[in-house]
Amino acid sequence: GLYHIPMFAADLLGLLSTIGTGKIHLVGISLGGCIAYQFAVDYLKSVKTLTIVNSIPSVNQVSDAMQETFVNRVDIIHKFGMRWMAEGLSESLFPYPEQINLRNTMVERWTENDPQAYIEAFRSLLSWSVEDHLGSIDIPTLIISSDQDTFPVELKQVYARSMPDAEMVVIPDAHHFLPMEKPAEFNEALLAFIERHT
Repeated sequence: GLYHIPMFAADLLGLLSTIGTGKIHLVGISLGGCIAYQFAVDYLKSVKTLTIVNSIPSVNQVSDAMQETFVNRVDIIHKFGMRWMAEGLSESLFPYPEQINLRNTMVERWTENDPQAYIEAFRSLLSWSVEDHLGSIDIPTLIISSDQDTFPVELKQVYARSMPDAEMVVIPDAHHFLPMEKPAEFNEALLAFIERHT
């Protein structure tokens, strides 16, 4: 494919080298979480702490139904476009009536994505895995999961246990786009962790 996850991680390293950041507190959400996992595997010496939000180190372990959903998403974009998909997703990710503004914001932002770039980035996930390398990530790691995330909490608990220095926080009554849906709870969990390791 056009993209692959190690390439995204290498891009991030290039950016950090240019800026001259030194060791970083790396936070990755969803696809960004996959890239953060890859970055920690490939460039561990550049990372002070790792925070993974509603993400997993491999889609191999998710259910067949979820894998099928992923594959179908590519077809949906081809047939109906980004907006149509975003409108459908927003209903499940922000299901409450009072979240209408979040739904609208998500749809507008999602629609700005280049469809082909999105499809290629998405496809890069389907064959990607760093699951076998989690034991090498021996830096302080925080796994944050919404209780109603797309990826099951139990699966993330398994991954957290296979990392030498990982802890997990579950945010109740929350879905995949946690920082948008529960910003106060998300920031509290993240900042408390970073402050302990600064």
